[in-house]
Amino acid sequence: MIGGIVGGTLTSVEDFSGADICFIVSAVFAALWLLSLNYSILLRFAGILGLIGLTWFLVDHINSYSSQVYLSENPTGLVPDDLPSPSNICPGGNTITLLLGNNSFGSSVFPYTAVQVANEPVITIDRGTDNTIYVSANVRSPEGYLLARITDNKILILPQHATLSPRLNLHELSVLDEYGNVVLDVYYMNKNTIRITGIINSNGHAITVTSDGMSVDNTGDEFDSNTICGGHIGLEIQ
Repeated sequence: MIGGIVGGTLTSVEDFSGADICFIVSAVFAALWLLSLNYSILLRFAGILGLIGLTWFLVDHINSYSSQVYLSENPTGLVPDDLPSPSNICPGGNTITLLLGNNSFGSSVFPYTAVQVANEPVITIDRGTDNTIYVSANVRSPEGYLLARITDNKILILPQHATLSPRLNLHELSVLDEYGNVVLDVYYMNKNTIRITGIINSNGHAITVTSDGMSVDNTGDEFDSNTICGGHIGLEIQ
């Protein structure tokens, strides 16, 4: 079975889910209960609430894990979220703008090659008649080894790289490494905008894409605020 519980570093209160907060509070109550078996009924009651909370936390995370695994093995089209677009999108109600850092590439023709390196398509986006999108991509290591293959949102992690984790929900498709770092993330922000971030390795090139910038081969040379509308290919590197 392909899958993994996605890990990461919690840096602020906003990073905690409801289940995470419940887990912390419940753990405190449960500890109080264990320490107060011979004490007040109130503390025992708090401990019981804590155990109930712990149970809910585990069920929530198991359901989340199962959902991610199911979607990774039985993919559907990504549907648009309702996030605002930046100002540098391509015009046209039928056009989808692809964001790579602060660069925009737009097209109304699909399938669309979002990234091509040395004449090899690396990431391809297709669109269904109901505005769903389908991602196909080859995820490679810096040495060029194939780590994962994505075909129309179906994520196949190669067995020798089982430390990678797929993540797929209604709006987003991701592949993460064993440390929880994003190798590739495709987010369908709204019906006219897709954002891609990650480290794209292909044919000896490493394209680093963040939410606000993009560079190639760690040279420090940034692709800065390009807007290219039309055609069948977005970012092309030889």
